[in-house]
Parts: sequence; structure tokens; C-alpha cells
Amino acid sequence: MTYPTETSDHFGGIEWQTITTADDLADWHCAWGTNDNCGGIFLSALLAEENIHIIAARRDDCIVAGAIANFAADVVGLSNVFVPENEGLIFRRGCVAATSRHFPGVPIVGYEHGHDLTEMLEIGFEEIGPLTVLLRDA
Repeated sequence: MTYPTETSDHFGGIEWQTITTADDLADWHCAWGTNDNCGGIFLSALLAEENIHIIAARRDDCIVAGAIANFAADVVGLSNVFVPENEGLIFRRGCVAATSRHFPGVPIVGYEHGHDLTEMLEIGFEEIGPLTVLLRDA
């Protein structure tokens, strides 16, 4: 399957787009977090980074799903994935398709666990090992 190269696609009433403005990033933050978390974590300077794409799915002009795709070390990390609770599989597939459109042929990796991992496995990902997070006291 191939995907157009423009910044927006329509699939089944869902518009997939790359966030390109500070206002859209603020909307993405609100959809990703809670009403108490409507901004400030991801700064609009990220929008200018060519190796980072903040992806959103809109339905009826509201962001209902999204992710951040970050190209580094010859892979694309797919993180901060959020999807509607009862439609996870279709929206995860959409996130992966949008990521593949931006970074064709590049392997995609993720950092999921629990139910999110189960759904990623269902759409064709494979578990390759645990993630280790290191912390150094300052």
C-alpha cells in the first residue's frame, strides 16, 4: 500500500495530518493529556525539526488520536501514542501508516506495555525485549 506525500490524508472520515502550527500543537496536547495538561510539554520549536513529526487524527474537526514519530539511529521511534479506547487497532494502524509516509522504508520501534503492547502486537509489531531507563542523580 502506498500513501500520498502531502501532510494530510482522509481515511474513512478520519483526517490524518502532521501538526505544523502552535495552535494545532496546543490542541494535540489537550487531546493527548488531560484538561490539566493542555500544553507546555512539547514546545513549538519541535515543529521545525525535520526528523520529528507530531501526527494527529481528526474526526469531526477534533483530534482523537496521535503520536510523535522521531527518526534517529536508523529507526523511527513512535511515542506518545494515544487512541480512542474502543478503536485502538484502527487508529494504531493509522499512526503507523502516517509514520511510514514520512519515513518510508525505515523500521518503526515503540515503547509500549500492557494493553497498548497487546494492540501493537496485533497490528504486526513484534516484541524484541524490555526497555531499560537509566537515571542519574544530579
